Amino acid sequence: MAFNTERGSFGGTVMPRVDSNGKTWLKAKAHGDLTAKTPYTIKGGASGLLTLALADTSFASTTAASHANYYVGIPDDAVSSGTFGWLQIGGDVASVVTTATTATAGTTFRWSNASVIGSGASDVAFCADFAVSTETTAATQTQSMFLLARKVCGIT
Repeated sequence: MAFNTERGSFGGTVMPRVDSNGKTWLKAKAHGDLTAKTPYTIKGGASGLLTLALADTSFASTTAASHANYYVGIPDDAVSSGTFGWLQIGGDVASVVTTATTATAGTTFRWSNASVIGSGASDVAFCADFAVSTETTAATQTQSMFLLARKVCGIT
């Protein structure tokens, strides 16, 4: 079956791409230069899906009540500003760049205080949980995780 990676005149797709290895991807327009293996938020816009930095000031407030829901996506390769690129939102991903955080295998990562933290929670019921740690690490800046392919809200 052919997969349509171009939908409408804006060049992006709102349909995810699911690879044979189970990884799920969304195609979004880069708000600026995107660094490989770094988490970004993905939101819908007038011209399709757009990326934002996790710390973007356009979120207006840092409370859960004021945040819309966004995907957290991770580009496998660098993406130039203003171009479209694929960001992984689901499945296994290694060497994700984060702030220094501790993780325990089987616990969640969440978007909090404009960054990614290891939550220490063993369930994914919290609104900011977007991934599960696949290894135990001690205050490192690269993590291995399983992305949950769901929308989340960033909170404090």
